[in-house]
Parts: sequence; structure tokens; C-alpha cells
Amino acid sequence: NVQGKKRNFKNMQGKKKDWKKAYITVKEGQAINLGGV
Repeated sequence: NVQGKKRNFKNMQGKKKDWKKAYITVKEGQAINLGGV
């Protein structure tokens, strides 16, 4: 997991959401379905 960074916007402090890095291995002849992206 990757920690979200702290961000300042004018006088407001905020934080970006934590997110996950995913490593996907695809075998030859296999397709990735991204759900209509």
C-alpha cells in the first residue's frame, strides 16, 4: 500500500487517499478485461 500525501490548497490542509499498487502478470495469449474502460 502507498500512503497518501498531505496537500495544501489555499488555507485548507488535505490528504490524498491511500492507494494500492498492483503488479499484474499476464501470460501469453491471456487478455485483461478492464470492465469497459
